Amino acid sequence: MSAVPAKVRSAVMTLDRTGASQVVQDGEDYWVVLVTTVHEPIYATFAEVRDHLHEKVRVEKLQQLLQSELSELQSKYAVEQNKDFLPEQPAMDTQSLQALLQAAEQNQSEKK
Repeated sequence: MSAVPAKVRSAVMTLDRTGASQVVQDGEDYWVVLVTTVHEPIYATFAEVRDHLHEKVRVEKLQQLLQSELSELQSKYAVEQNKDFLPEQPAMDTQSLQALLQAAEQNQSEKK
């Protein structure tokens, strides 16, 4: 999932090495992209990226597992959030997310 909208990515792909894009509108947002530097592409073999891809797939599967567990629990129990009582929490840092995912993975393996 990318934070850059498809319309903006498309505009970027049509730029030359020194150009600026036209104004691109995506919903209520307006974007202008300017090329300031160009880096040559970096190529890697599958063997070089295998471990990274494996970890990324593992994290995605664990996130899906967590979401399905959460959905199952929410359907099983009536949950009401008091948003006034609990302040909005900032996004989790990578280490906390990794620890949570590992705990969920261990919990899932214990269920089997």
